[in-house]
Amino acid sequence: MASSDIWSTIHAERAALAADVDPLTDAQWATPSLCPGWSVRDVLGHMTATTEMTAPKFFAALIGSGFRFDTMIARAMRKQVEGTPADTLARFKAQVDSTTSPPGPAGHSASRTRTRPMPSGASPTSTRSPTSGSAARSAPRASRCAPPTSTGRREAVRR
Repeated sequence: MASSDIWSTIHAERAALAADVDPLTDAQWATPSLCPGWSVRDVLGHMTATTEMTAPKFFAALIGSGFRFDTMIARAMRKQVEGTPADTLARFKAQVDSTTSPPGPAGHSASRTRTRPMPSGASPTSTRSPTSGSAARSAPRASRCAPPTSTGRREAVRR
């Protein structure tokens, strides 16, 4: 797949995700996601943080967290969920067409189709089949996600 095709897919997935979560109520934003311990809002905050990540920012954040990856991820997510759910969504919408983050595993929007941060019963409007492409490849890893605890460490999730 050409780089422009990858970015067009990522941008389409981000736009579809923004449309999916736009009508959520505050209670739905607080709904647990498929990542244990993370709410729908937390996952969107994490996805927003990854859109802003560059190599220099990544290494600065990793050093700043004492080389604790999970702490770095938790800090970035918390920054993105400051304020109201509408603020979190506005930050994500502002990044829909961003090409700052490299496509691939860090391009979460396209690779996380199966783990969209949706509350129970909500129906996503994905532009891709959840069993095709990178979504299918990332599903096993994404389904084992574990949130940082209050100390910034992830608890093991065993399947």
